[in-house]
Parts: sequence; C-alpha cells; structure tokens
Amino acid sequence: MRYRLSHIFFRKSTLLVCLVLLLIFTGCDFISPKKSFVLAIPQKDVSYNYAAGHLKSFLEEGGYSIEIRKVETAIEANRLVAEGKADLTFILNHSLFIPQTLHDHGAKLRTIAPLFRRLLFLFTKNGETEGPVRNIFTNKTVKLEVLEGETHRNLMQMLNEAALDSVNYSDSGPGDLYHFWGTYYGQRARDLFANGWESISLNEDWIQFLLLNNPALEEFVLPGIPGIDNEHLLRTVATETLLVGSSRLGENTVHDLAQYLYHNKLRMLGYDRMYNSIDEHFNAEELLYPLHEGTDAYLRRDEPTFLEKYSDALALFISVLAIFYGAAQAIQSKIARRKKDQVDTYFIEFLTIKENHFEDRTKSEEQYDALFHKVLIQMTDEKLDKTDFHILSRLIQQELTNLKMS
Repeated sequence: MRYRLSHIFFRKSTLLVCLVLLLIFTGCDFISPKKSFVLAIPQKDVSYNYAAGHLKSFLEEGGYSIEIRKVETAIEANRLVAEGKADLTFILNHSLFIPQTLHDHGAKLRTIAPLFRRLLFLFTKNGETEGPVRNIFTNKTVKLEVLEGETHRNLMQMLNEAALDSVNYSDSGPGDLYHFWGTYYGQRARDLFANGWESISLNEDWIQFLLLNNPALEEFVLPGIPGIDNEHLLRTVATETLLVGSSRLGENTVHDLAQYLYHNKLRMLGYDRMYNSIDEHFNAEELLYPLHEGTDAYLRRDEPTFLEKYSDALALFISVLAIFYGAAQAIQSKIARRKKDQVDTYFIEFLTIKENHFEDRTKSEEQYDALFHKVLIQMTDEKLDKTDFHILSRLIQQELTNLKMS
C-alpha cells in the first residue's frame, strides 16, 4: 500500500507540473493572440454598416483580418457571437431586451469598448414637432429600417412602458413618422430634411420618463444644422454603441485590440468625428455587458500586473512545487532501486536452488514453490515489476518441469 500511494503521488505531482507549464506557456493566448475576427452586423442598420466599414479598414491597417458577416437583426448578430460563430458585433447600450432574448447565451458576451454615441431621431411631415408623446404617436405609422430589429424592439418597449399601444410599424412606404438611432448630423438626417421632414424634439416629461426607465440613456441637446434649421434645437436622448465580443476571446487578444484602438483614436476620428466617444474614462458599471477582462487589464495597465503583485507568492509556490516534484522523483527512484535489489535477491535464490537440485529433488521442488509464492506476493503488493515477475515465474516453472521429467 505504501508503494502504491507513493506511485499515485508521483503521477499527480507530474500532472500538476505539466498543467502549470501549460498555463504559463499556452494559457490565455499568451503566445499567439488572435488577429483574425468575424464581425457580425445587421444588414439594414445604416449606422452599424457605416461603422463596420470604418472598423474593418482601421483594424486591417494594424495587421488584423476582418470578415464582415451580415445577418437580419442585431439579436442574431449577438447570438452568433455568444455561440462562437462570430467574434465581434455592435449593440446599443440600452438594448436590454437582447440579453434577455438570448437567455443564458447573453452571459457569454463582453464589452470590448464604447465606440460612438447615437441619438434618438424622430422625423415627421405633419408639422407636429413638439408636444405630448400621446399626440405624436397615437394612431400613427412609424417607418423603421427593419421590423423586429433592435430599433423596433426598443421603441416598442418605450411605448409599452408609456402605455401607448395604438401605434403601427412599417419598413416600407412613407409612414407618418420616421425613427432611427443616428449620429449627430448624419446623411440620413440631411436627406430627410431635404425631403421636407422635420425633426421632433422630445419634451421634458418624455425625456425624464425615458431616463427613469433606462439609466443607460442620457439627455442630449443637438443644435440645429446651420443653413437648414439653425433655430431648431433638438432635445433627445443618447446612448453608446458598444463593440462587443465573446468571453471566449483570450485576455491577451482583447488587451492588444483595446490597446490598438485607444492608441490610434485619432485615425478613427479621421473617418468620422463621431468616434470622439472613444475614451478610456467611462463608467464600466453602466455597460450592458460586463467589461472584457482583456480591456480591463489594458485600462489597469499602470497598476501592478498579476505577476508583479504576486511574484513572491508565485516564487514560493514554484519552489514548493519543485521540492515536491524532486521528492516524488526521489521516492520513485528509491522504489525502483528497492525493486531492483529485491529481484536480484530472488534471482540469486533461484540460482542457488538450481545448483543444489541434484542433492534432493523433492526439497528443490518445495524451494521452487516457496520462491514462486514469495515472488507472487511481492508482485501483488507492487514491490516487484510485472515483467520481472513473469521472467522469474517462467524460470521457476521451467525448472519444476525439468525436475518432474528427470
């Protein structure tokens, strides 16, 4: 039993050392951070497609490879990332219904960085640009980019919370209202202004109601576009667009990605000034998905690293591990030497019996049987290797056969 326990201890110690080495040299994508990503986006979301083109060019300039995969909705894009079928996607920070729809899959998603801010835009041709929410929406048809998409579901949730259900939705035709989440003075807003649409400014009651029901939103006042409607201040709400990845992405991979993004923010601003939202100073507690550990490690880069912080403890651990490993090796060697000494003793005893078998055949048979019995017990107690046992047993049986035939 003592030998068996020592053997088990040796095997477990060896396995532990191998696991430690594996974690050090291959764990957390330390050797080869991922540089190729699949970016999933809803194909009809203008802002996401606009940003995806910028992000692809920006990252490929840094040696990354980006494949854009277009799907029907933001829900499907987030599901692909959660299931490991894509690496990155976008989401509005207030789209709480998406992780709720994904159920357990939503727990696998992480925020890599807030990328840009989007504003709630409502346009009308009826001239009713201000006033109570009920007057604006009741018995109206709201035109959207895609039905059952992120914008549609968020608007439905807002209006349901406001007890407004007499609203229709369409992704074709003119509609009474046009709704989307856009950036400052984007091309869609300019086109709508040019076609006679007017932007709707939210009243204070509606804004406060929206903020109360979703803290991820913030109040925003957008000045009118000079040359178009310089006097019209647009009071609305804003939310952040998050770059989202899977928790499966390694810490080192996301650390490098966040570092490249923040270090080269000015190049992103060269595509569009909406990327001035890229800032290291944001409240991680307000994020829809938890911050990825890789981004968190980058943001905490000035703090002591794990190895620096726990270097003494790790050194002690490795020293103790080395001592245990050395002790296990010594025990294993000692066991092997004992087995070797034991088998040598049995071989000498065998040769002694063989040399004296002419004196008394019956006595020699008894001695061979006794020797075989001892060898069998030693093998059963793991004090003798099976190979040595088989060799000795064959020799003993051969001599017993010769004695009977002589």
